[in-house]
Amino acid sequence: MAVTVVFGRAGSGKTARCLEEIRNWSKDGGKAVLLVPDQATYSMERRFASTMPGHGFMGTQIFGFSRLAFQVFQERNKEHASLSELSRNIVLQRLLRQHGNVLTVLQTAASQPNFVTTMGQFLMECRSFRITPDMLRNAAGLMNQLTLSHKLEDIASLYEKYLEFLGEHFGNADDTMTLLARELPNYTFIQGARVWVDGFQWFTPQQLQILLAAEKVADSLTITLTMDAERVSQQSRHTALYHRPWEVYQSLLRIFPHLETENLPNPPCKGIRQFTRHFFQSVPDTQDVPVKELIVSECSDRAAEMDAIARRIARLVQYGYRYRDFLILTRTSNMYDALGERICKSYGIPCFTDYRRPMASHPAAEAVAAFLALLRSHWSHETVFRLLKTDLFPLDRHEVDILENYCLASGISSRQWLSSREWTYYPQKYMSDDVSQHPEIQERLHQVNEVRQRVQQYILPFWQKAQGEKNLRDWCTLLFTFLQSIHVPDTLRRWKEEDEAVQRMTESKEHEQVWKKMLAFMEEMTALCGDDVVSLEEFSQMVEDGLKTMTFSIIPPTLDHVTITSIERGYTGSGRIVFLCGINDGIFPQHSGDEGLLSDVERQSLTEAGVTLGPGSRFRSLQEKFLFYLAATRARERLYISYALADEQGEELTPSLWIQQLIDKGYIAGLRKESGEASPASAAEYIVSMPAALKYLPVMLRPAVENKKIDSVWWSLYDWALLHGWKQVTVRAVQGLFYHNRPERLPYETVRRLYAPEGRIVGSVTRFESYRQCPFAYFSQYGLGLAERPVQHFSAPDLGMLVHEALRRIGEKLLTEGRQWQHLQDEEIGPLCTSIVEELSPKIQNDILMSNAYFIQIQGRLIQVLIRTVRRLCEFNKSSDFHTTAVEKGFGQGKNAWKALQFTLDNGLEVIVTGQIDRIDTLHADDTDFVVVIDYKSGSTVLDLQKIYMGLELQLLTYMDVALKNIGPQAAPAAVLYCYVRSRKLSENHLLSQEEKIQLYNKENKLKGFYLDSPDVIRYMDTAMDASSSFLNVRLNKNGNLSTAGYNVFPYSWWQKVLKVAENRIHAIAEQMGSGDISIHPVLFGTQSHCQYCPYHPFCAFDPHTQDNAYDAAGKLKKSDIIVRISQEGDDTHGMDS
Repeated sequence: MAVTVVFGRAGSGKTARCLEEIRNWSKDGGKAVLLVPDQATYSMERRFASTMPGHGFMGTQIFGFSRLAFQVFQERNKEHASLSELSRNIVLQRLLRQHGNVLTVLQTAASQPNFVTTMGQFLMECRSFRITPDMLRNAAGLMNQLTLSHKLEDIASLYEKYLEFLGEHFGNADDTMTLLARELPNYTFIQGARVWVDGFQWFTPQQLQILLAAEKVADSLTITLTMDAERVSQQSRHTALYHRPWEVYQSLLRIFPHLETENLPNPPCKGIRQFTRHFFQSVPDTQDVPVKELIVSECSDRAAEMDAIARRIARLVQYGYRYRDFLILTRTSNMYDALGERICKSYGIPCFTDYRRPMASHPAAEAVAAFLALLRSHWSHETVFRLLKTDLFPLDRHEVDILENYCLASGISSRQWLSSREWTYYPQKYMSDDVSQHPEIQERLHQVNEVRQRVQQYILPFWQKAQGEKNLRDWCTLLFTFLQSIHVPDTLRRWKEEDEAVQRMTESKEHEQVWKKMLAFMEEMTALCGDDVVSLEEFSQMVEDGLKTMTFSIIPPTLDHVTITSIERGYTGSGRIVFLCGINDGIFPQHSGDEGLLSDVERQSLTEAGVTLGPGSRFRSLQEKFLFYLAATRARERLYISYALADEQGEELTPSLWIQQLIDKGYIAGLRKESGEASPASAAEYIVSMPAALKYLPVMLRPAVENKKIDSVWWSLYDWALLHGWKQVTVRAVQGLFYHNRPERLPYETVRRLYAPEGRIVGSVTRFESYRQCPFAYFSQYGLGLAERPVQHFSAPDLGMLVHEALRRIGEKLLTEGRQWQHLQDEEIGPLCTSIVEELSPKIQNDILMSNAYFIQIQGRLIQVLIRTVRRLCEFNKSSDFHTTAVEKGFGQGKNAWKALQFTLDNGLEVIVTGQIDRIDTLHADDTDFVVVIDYKSGSTVLDLQKIYMGLELQLLTYMDVALKNIGPQAAPAAVLYCYVRSRKLSENHLLSQEEKIQLYNKENKLKGFYLDSPDVIRYMDTAMDASSSFLNVRLNKNGNLSTAGYNVFPYSWWQKVLKVAENRIHAIAEQMGSGDISIHPVLFGTQSHCQYCPYHPFCAFDPHTQDNAYDAAGKLKKSDIIVRISQEGDDTHGMDS
């Protein structure tokens, strides 16, 4: 039979020649077969049909090798089970479980997650190149390197076991291509037919055997090769442009020594052909005149690159081009496909990307992976809610959110999930809260438990069945039954129908395919290895590996669309205009490294031993220019080449060296710059499609806001869009121009509803301080009720709450028994503190202090800190004539509370300041009741004069003010103090003795605050005081007076004034709050701002660099000046209610 090889450059008309010969042959009733790459069969059928009368054809069959095999096996009634990549991996995993221990060099690598995939690909390469296990063993014996020899032995052993498995389960070990080569001569249609083979750049040895089988029974065989017919012999060099087709030609000569060649004339060297003819010479020719059909663009990033392409397509379509006239080529599919789809959609351009979307991200696949992870992790929080959030579990999202919020706040563990007891814990703001007394909380707990029970109802039976090892058939049955129990097929069917109703056909097809492919996967697993006993971990790994290989098969949604594809898949196509993206160094040309089981050196050693495999990384690197050539020749009229200067993360990208060659050799006059930003001069390039053009309006109209002149074309676009159905989109596009980040003042009714529902603003001093820090943050927290989602963790507020409650209980116990701190015996302190902390611990974050060894240790340290603090308080009380008269004394709220601080605002709203004073000590002397207010602190807070003056630190002074008003006119302030309950790390330059440690601790934890300037009163407070106090941060001068150097000792008159100033500040804050001021105006104190830890910053978008926002910055004042200012202001009366 005649064999003809047709040589021709790319674009010389090889495919057209084949189609013409097929038409002429079929006219006379001859049978014709056209073999093309698998991915080109659809487009080739359409192209051939369009050239035929009636746009259809009979008597001609167009195949890829895979489709040809299916047709032959169907006619020959051959049931050949071709293993998919997924099935191959399952088989290899099984073989590794059974025989992995006999491997030597590869034994460690075999345990890696991707080893099975890599091994499977290598075995398929061996089969494609007709390499047998014996050939690998023989080559191993010839190797000088012991490591390579053992590696080949390992591969041969596993390869042999793989073939044995195929023979046992399918009757023979032949793969699809081997069986096709054997059965093809018996295929009736090919007998006496003429066969044309077009579009291939190379053939594997298996494919060559198929061609040899076809040649024996066909009338003739015609094969096209991309080749410079005038320089065939020169292509033997590895660096030659057509070296790969030359190697194919040599292979064809070996099996068809009688073949003849035909040379197609080169296409006319004009237009874009001028570029492809001269640039791809061994040494590119220099051009005197640039090729006007070649345009090269430098883009700021990939988004700007794809946006420029979309704009150009949209513009050219207006001049009569069809979308199918455009082809977008990339080196790899995953780099531009999603970006291209998104940007084309914004321009209303129908596009199709032929990359296979991964199925692992579909909710159904995610549900399977999450369910198996849940079983392995014993109900960990992450896996439970990973499953529930797939929307395939029979819970709505609101129920899932309620359950998740509770679990996060309560720290629900796997032990609590598996318990049959109801969940009764609920996060409390105060330790004294009784959950059982709140019907609303009980209702929430009931709802949480009801949802939790439904989750258990579906999952718990399967979790119980999943204990222990099972065979794969039982595991697959368990998984399938679970998916059925939560109604996954019904949900996917409903999703499919809903997507079809709104024309989301791609998503609709995905819902249909995912269930079918998952079922097929489980059926394959059961059929291949159903009796193999594996653990849950092994089964999960097999399923997850399988899910990773699954992809969706999507067909083009329309006939008229732009195609985005990789060069290796799209080289058989063409377009009037082609866009070639990503011509960056390392991307195109692509840098290839050693991949797979064998390195390039090891492949070369095999070749020398007579075992030839596929080309290595060096060969692939040398072929990058040939791929560039193929891509360039896909363009019939014009070629646009582009590259980006930065990737998605902003990392710098370098243009390919080809770009500089194009410039140096004169193929282009210069680069077109694409920044993705419109300018007055480029309006025509950017106003090409609606609504995409509207996204440029904000930038182009911004000068108008500043009363500057702008190009009239942008006003015309704005006016036209408003009048032609784009009003809503246009308004949304430009509303940022008129946006000011300044919230409006709340009206009185809104203030009343948010802050004073009963006509009274009721709040603690801390809340007023919070408003002073930032009105908008206060509005967000207390007005709107916004809060971060609570997550169980032990933090400073929890420590403070526990310490306060523990000291309150000790104080109340002593007062009830008629005792003072000094009466507490040392042997009582340890057991008392321990019992109280252990009693309180379960109320802290759902017993977090007993959840693990780390927190148990934390609890022990807390007990020690509390013991040390109580001992220190006992010592202080022994040294003081003051006595504790109240602990946790409330005002304005609670039982037996003192009268609150209250007043009325100008708008009629009443303000009630409430609170709870940690401890009050008093002393009656000289007809006066001296008062000490003590506040327990677990941090390092100190009283700051400037913060008091600014209204940022009013708590202690307000407590003193309230105490004096409620005790009576004979009361006088003695001190306001912070008592520290903490264990700070301190550093010294030498090893400390125990006594030195105690001294250092006592010095560090003195009670700090403000004192009355009265040596007698201070001596009452610390009767053991000499020049300085062991408990108070005051000292005496040599003259016996208190030192004022620390600005913490003040006369009685100044105390009256500072208390009045504190009242004034609260009144001013309340007036500002009552007026509806919610301005974004945070206080900046030195270099610190509330914004540094404010959770509402994403909400307020405060930016001090804009003219709308600024800090309430406080300049640093001298303490002496502040004292004077407080004295001056405190002389004024305010009219505060008493």
